[in-house]
Amino acid sequence: MIPLVLLLALFSCTTQDICDDDNQSILVARFKHVVAGEVTDTIVPGITIYGIREHRNDSLLYDSVSAARITLPLDPGNPTSRFVLTAGEQRDTLLIHHASEAYLISYNCGFAALFTVDSLDYGGGIITDVEIISAAVDGEMETNEEHIWIYF
Repeated sequence: MIPLVLLLALFSCTTQDICDDDNQSILVARFKHVVAGEVTDTIVPGITIYGIREHRNDSLLYDSVSAARITLPLDPGNPTSRFVLTAGEQRDTLLIHHASEAYLISYNCGFAALFTVDSLDYGGGIITDVEIISAAVDGEMETNEEHIWIYF
C-alpha cells in the first residue's frame, strides 16, 4: 500500500511541473532593423516595456535592459493587448489585436488560452514597422518560435 501511495504522489508532482510550462501562452517578439534594404536582427539598448490593461495597474515587464528578443503576455479578457516601449527619450505604443479562446489541456493542468494575432498597430515613435510572423500563440511554444517582428 505504501509503495502505491508514493508512486501516486511522485506522478502527481511530475504532472504538475509539466503543466506549469504548457499553459502559459506568451507572445515572442524579435527586434529588427533595416540597413540598406536588408533586414537584420538588432539589440535595443536600455528598453523599458510596460503592459497596459484597463482597470488594472500597469505592469513593468522589462526595465532598462538590452534585448534582441522579448516575451509579452497577451490579455485573454480583451481583444487588444497594449504595451508601451521606451528607449532613451523615445517611446511608442504597440497594440496587438487578437482573438482568444480557452482550451482544456487536461483535468490536472486545467485550461490554457490560444491566441490568434489579427493585426498590429503602433504609434510611429521609435517603432518603424511591425510584422506578424506566426499568428497562433499557445502554451506549446518551441524554443526558437517568434510571433512578431518589431522594426526600429
